[in-house]
Amino acid sequence: MLLEGGRIDEAVAWYQQAADCGYPLALPRAVQLLHTAGRTDESLRLRRFGWEPDGSIAGPWQPRAPGGAPGRSTAGEGHVQTTARGTVTY
Repeated sequence: MLLEGGRIDEAVAWYQQAADCGYPLALPRAVQLLHTAGRTDESLRLRRFGWEPDGSIAGPWQPRAPGGAPGRSTAGEGHVQTTARGTVTY
C-alpha cells in the first residue's frame, strides 16, 4: 500500500521497526521493497550490510588494521573493549 503511494521511506521505516521487534522477515521484505521501487543500489547495500543504529542503511566497512586507523568507510569508529589480553576493537 505504501509502495503504491510512493511512500517507500515510510514503508522501510516500518520494516525496520518490525525488525527491531524481532520479526525475522522484515529485512528481506525491506530489501525486496527497495528493489521493486527501483532503488537497487540501496536494496543491495541493505541486504549486504543491514541497518545502522540510527536507521540509515549501513555502508561497506573493513576491520581496523592492528594499531592503525579505523578502516570503516562510513561514520563510526567501532567499539573498543579492554580485556585482560589487551584492547579489542570491533
